[in-house]
Amino acid sequence: MAVENSYQPAVLFSEEKREEYLLVLETFMLQKRPYLTTCYTIQEMTEDTGIPIFHLSHLINSQFNMNFQNFINLKRVEYIKLRFQEEEWKQLSLEGIALKAGFTSRTTFFRAFIRNTGMAPSSYICMTHSQSN
Repeated sequence: MAVENSYQPAVLFSEEKREEYLLVLETFMLQKRPYLTTCYTIQEMTEDTGIPIFHLSHLINSQFNMNFQNFINLKRVEYIKLRFQEEEWKQLSLEGIALKAGFTSRTTFFRAFIRNTGMAPSSYICMTHSQSN
């Protein structure tokens, strides 16, 4: 007798609620940029957004296919990529860039940057500078 794999992920909230949560999350991320805060936690985001922690975790996992920490690090990398061309940022070391974007260490910064761009920060900087010249 064959056993059919009928696993379905739990539905924690309706599609309407998911859309509402996504709007709250997107607005919050754009306006408050919590990822710039070092050691920002999912508990703090729950308090800041009003989205229950288990809903927030499920939303990030199902919508973005990553855990909370990887989501925050992705936002940090996106923030950095937008600022590489600014004069103030051109003066910073890689450690300075990492700290300014909320990373706690150079190693975490490098891992997150490579995971989200496929290249090291220094390679990315060289590529963007050569494209802008």
